[in-house]
Amino acid sequence: MKEIQQLLVHTDIQTTMNIYANTTDNMKEKASQQFSKLMEDL
Repeated sequence: MKEIQQLLVHTDIQTTMNIYANTTDNMKEKASQQFSKLMEDL
């Protein structure tokens, strides 16, 4: 997150976290679902 904050020039890490934490959680959930499907297909 720190790297994203610096790239976007957010002065406060909380701003970055508020915007991108939900996106990260959604990506983790999608990856978990894809892995589960892969395991079912084996």
